[in-house]
Amino acid sequence: MKRVLMATLVLCLCACAAPAAPKTATSLPPTFAPSNVSLVATVLPTLPPTALSTVVASTMIVPTLTSTIVPSVTVLPTLDPTATRLPPTVTPTMVVVSSTATSVPSLPTVTTLPTAVPLPTVTPLLPKPINTVAANTLTIIPPTATSVPAITSLGTKRRMVALVFGQSNAGNYGNVRYASRAGVFNLRYGNLTAAIDPLRGAQGEGGSVWTRLGDQLIAANIYDEVVFVPVSFGGTEIGQWVPEMPLFKQIESAVKDVNQHGWRFTHLLWHHGESDNALKIGYADYQLRFRNMLRGIRELGVDAPVFVSVASRCGQYGPNNDIQGAQSNLVNHDQRIWAGPNTDNLGNEFRHDTCHLNAAGQNVTANMWLAILRGYEGR
Repeated sequence: MKRVLMATLVLCLCACAAPAAPKTATSLPPTFAPSNVSLVATVLPTLPPTALSTVVASTMIVPTLTSTIVPSVTVLPTLDPTATRLPPTVTPTMVVVSSTATSVPSLPTVTTLPTAVPLPTVTPLLPKPINTVAANTLTIIPPTATSVPAITSLGTKRRMVALVFGQSNAGNYGNVRYASRAGVFNLRYGNLTAAIDPLRGAQGEGGSVWTRLGDQLIAANIYDEVVFVPVSFGGTEIGQWVPEMPLFKQIESAVKDVNQHGWRFTHLLWHHGESDNALKIGYADYQLRFRNMLRGIRELGVDAPVFVSVASRCGQYGPNNDIQGAQSNLVNHDQRIWAGPNTDNLGNEFRHDTCHLNAAGQNVTANMWLAILRGYEGR
């Protein structure tokens, strides 16, 4: 490259040293070929390599690594607490709770299940009969004596003192009244009189089983004297007889009547269960409440054997297996609990209103009690 430049420079110097051609000349000197002229015109000087690197270094632009561009963020709309409808950007499934809300939407109504009542606590029922016996339907057998004086002492004979208690069929709901013969008595509210239906202390205005039973016990020479102490209320359930309930006060009153005469109960005759059938009292409930009642009686100082009837049938309610089973399985001679008669075996031919006993039913029931008590005394 230097050689070319030098040659070019020499040519230029030679051209400058040559005499100027006359303006009229029409041709170039023979020493200049047209091709050489063309070569000189197209050659450009080459820049030194350092010049280029310097320019590049001074103009270099290095991009920064940080970016000033931030992705856009979608901002949720601010809800107006007083708005009555949701903004379009909020889906219907969203629930927005405002701190300034003055009311809370009401919850759906929930049906509350009834609270189970604990077994020891029983809601009392009104002591009323299942079927009331009208007075004009009674056949009255007059007493053998025109007057029955109060009795203050019975001497020292073989004496049965029986608490006869329960509901209507343990009371005066038979449709035929009866007056016991000599030696059968009714003790209640401090008064001792001859046993004539309706007996004091028993609800109802009709006849009873007990006046008949008293005569049969004396006729069978099992006892010389029989004293019945009635406590019976129609339409009651077993839970009304536990110590916490008002009816148990009647049992306490009966015990007081006996104690005032210097006697002790010899028998407890229990006939009850028809109302428990209607109320659908279960096996376990019946047994538990009966045992609570008997525990209260024992705590009163009464240790006499208790005889439990099997009774659940009344009107539209036929014999109930749960009630029958509970009554039968209460029997435990070690606890002085004995079986009474099964009156569920008596059909409507023995009942004047499909529930309460007629004269035939009263007599048959008295006969069943007689057989049981005879068996107990002869054991």
